[in-house]
Amino acid sequence: MEIVFCSVSDVRKGIIPNHTIILGLIGALAGETAYFTFNGSGRLGMFAVWIALSAVVSLVLYSLRIWAGGDAKLYILLSLLIPAEYLQKNAAVSTAWVFVLIFSIAFVYLIGETIVLLAHREQRYRMSLTGFSIRTVFAYMVAVTTFQVIMQLVFRNWYAENQAAFLLLNVLFVLTLGKIPYAKCKAAVILCTIVSICAVVHSGLQVDWKLMGASLLVLAFRVFAEQYNYQEIQTTDVKQGMILSYATVMKFANSRVKGLPKSTTEDLASRLTTEEADSVIRWADSKYGQPTITILRKIPFASFISMGFLIYFILGVVVW
Repeated sequence: MEIVFCSVSDVRKGIIPNHTIILGLIGALAGETAYFTFNGSGRLGMFAVWIALSAVVSLVLYSLRIWAGGDAKLYILLSLLIPAEYLQKNAAVSTAWVFVLIFSIAFVYLIGETIVLLAHREQRYRMSLTGFSIRTVFAYMVAVTTFQVIMQLVFRNWYAENQAAFLLLNVLFVLTLGKIPYAKCKAAVILCTIVSICAVVHSGLQVDWKLMGASLLVLAFRVFAEQYNYQEIQTTDVKQGMILSYATVMKFANSRVKGLPKSTTEDLASRLTTEEADSVIRWADSKYGQPTITILRKIPFASFISMGFLIYFILGVVVW
């Protein structure tokens, strides 16, 4: 029930209550303690690695502003609820499965919703694929190839035996690249191209096209999620946690209302505080105020995380 409450709260209010997560963590820890007490510690080591990887993945995605802190905590909570016997041959494989399921569901949701909105000619959303040009795709391909080459040279045999772990690393690498101006730096792209060609042609190293495809899928998701998702709302409906668009923040430039946000990065780092939201509402009735503004709609990641873990659990019951 707590998981359902978290998902519903994320959709309706854009937040996941801490007290719900805390109660869930207490219950999960109690359950796991009882499980390993009565069933022995045979899988305890693998389960500990699974939890450690889950914590790392959730915190990295939080630091990259892919999802919010509540989503990160929910991810860790759900990791604790997965029975140890449902984990695959190693924790990295299980983590990769969950990760792929979550982002696949999110990607399908975004595409489906966009098709529906375009079919109904909704004007409050827009989609732009300028961040997914041929040049950008090429830049990311050579970067991922260079990353794979370096991993193969450094880790050698371990790389071939732990593809799931490197799938995660490739995906996180792509997400990290999205936060820096790599694709716009010609020198960096040229360097990666040279390294990739030399390594593949002269060293005989193999490019894993499955990892490449997964990485490009994540790139498409990031571009899709960040660039199409705008919504016009009444200014008086602004609330804490919302993210204002660039166009909206620019309208505040000439206003004398105190406490208005001065800039935005259009991601989770720019969520409005309570004071800023109150200032925006006051701005609506000021000289330069307007009745409507544009915000970025928060992607309900809590629902995708919950569904991803649920599907993994069902697979564990039916298949594994």
